[in-house]
Amino acid sequence: RYVLGSAIALLMVLGAGISWKWTHPSAIDQLWSPLLADRRTVIFCLPVGSHSGVMTGTAAGILVPEQDSTPDHANTPVPTAPDAPRNSTFLAHEVLEENVVFSDVLATQRISNYIAEHHRESNLRPNWVTTLDDLRQGPVILVGGLDNQWTLRALAPLRYRFAGTNKERYWISDTKNPAMKDWGIDLKVPLTEVKHDYAIIARIHDESTGQVEMIVAGIGMSGTAAAGEFLVDPRQIEELRRQAGSGFRDHDFEAVLSMDVVNGIAGSPRILTVAVR
Repeated sequence: RYVLGSAIALLMVLGAGISWKWTHPSAIDQLWSPLLADRRTVIFCLPVGSHSGVMTGTAAGILVPEQDSTPDHANTPVPTAPDAPRNSTFLAHEVLEENVVFSDVLATQRISNYIAEHHRESNLRPNWVTTLDDLRQGPVILVGGLDNQWTLRALAPLRYRFAGTNKERYWISDTKNPAMKDWGIDLKVPLTEVKHDYAIIARIHDESTGQVEMIVAGIGMSGTAAAGEFLVDPRQIEELRRQAGSGFRDHDFEAVLSMDVVNGIAGSPRILTVAVR
């Protein structure tokens, strides 16, 4: 009788714990549940090869000629996958066009490990062969900023976006305060003199694909790596939820992160601002 009573008490405690967790989900559970609730494979779209970067940004209308530093976001076209890989030589393809930036690999690895721990499968796709139909097949994680045309497309209707000149400076623009260019990097300074990097993270419902997308995008390489680390850090996500407020659970949001940089390596990100839609 004593053993039976102890077993019942233990079951009650376990049941109470499960009930509490169900009714009080952690911030990181709330962050990822819109993607992980879908049982389909999570698609990582990564920038690959030398044909990305400035060419993609300029074609998308995000980057502008050096003499005109005011991007016209209202007339930004929807970017498509570049044609360069189909027309390149074998040597160019082997040497450059399947290269992935190490920081993008770090961000992808951290997030894919988290997804695997939650018993979800993931698949990697290069940005230049990814189509809109591909992005309709399941939840999507867009890695990389100015070098990924699908990231630029996803950010186009949002408040915070990438902008810049093709030779002078990249920055994160605020459509409500377009004159503000504080969150940026001077492209001409030596790497050792770059003290800060910036990144955009966002979770959005893309109407054109019908899927939930997570954006992990730095201005520089260190920014993307730090953003990937941020998105799987329970402590950081608790702070993100606090700043986002009640809409964090199921609303679209984006946040701008800042991180100190030493010799191209980023420290822990800080949240500069959060916008919830």
